[in-house]
This record gives sequence, C-alpha cells and structure tokens, in this order.
Amino acid sequence: MSEPALRAAAMLLLLCCLAFLQLAHAGFGDDETLAGQSRDLVFQSQEGGVLAIYALDAQGHPHLIETLASGEGGFIRGVVFQGLARERKRQNIAMDAPLRLSGGSGGRLLLEDTFTGEAINLRAFGPSNAQSFAALLSAALTVH
Repeated sequence: MSEPALRAAAMLLLLCCLAFLQLAHAGFGDDETLAGQSRDLVFQSQEGGVLAIYALDAQGHPHLIETLASGEGGFIRGVVFQGLARERKRQNIAMDAPLRLSGGSGGRLLLEDTFTGEAINLRAFGPSNAQSFAALLSAALTVH
C-alpha cells in the first residue's frame, strides 16, 4: 500500500473511532440529576429465578423497588452475582448484604461493595447497561 493510502486509511479509522465514542456516550454523561446521590441496595434471589431489589431507607429498612423475572436484567444479575460474588464468597459475606449505588459528576455511576472494598464503574459498560442501574438509583431515591 502506498503512503497516501495508508494515511487515508488511518484517518478513516480515527474518524470511525471518534464517531463510535460519540455515539456510545450520546445522551449519557451530562446528566447531573444523580450526582452526589447514593443508596444502599439489597439484591435477593427468590424462587423461580426472580430477582428482588430493595432500597434501604435511612433506618436500614428494605423497600422493594424492582422485581426482575427469570431471564430479565442480565447485566444487573451479571454485575451483582458474577462481578462481586467471588470476593464475597471468599470472605464468607452473604450475597444479599447491601451494595452501595452512587452517582457522580459527568454521569459517573459506581456500585460499591462496602464489605469487600470492591467497586465497579458501571459507565464503563456503556450507556444502556449503566442506565439499568441509574433507573434503580432513581427509584431508590424515592424511598424515605
């Protein structure tokens, strides 16, 4: 390939990468409505593959905010029961112990296991996956 053709191909590749990054973050990242907000959530597996999600109020009482039927919420299930499970099992921490979900500036969304010290930046998995947790945080904030 000639040098001008290589340069053109490199420019095209760069433009494609920039376009992808722009689309991946469109509509996500400038939303500051959840910035500075956090809530402890409990994820509880129930009979039939149902996942019940509870928000804890200021006194630590659980309030049901979401129920996912078997086969629903694959990203949520994967993060909670695969991404964080290994360390919890190693330290003998129950899977239904609370996790802290918090929003930060620039659309940052963090799921923290305060028992193990692990944290997952949910925004790294793309806007639609992070949005599933942002919806949980929004619902949890209505719990008093």
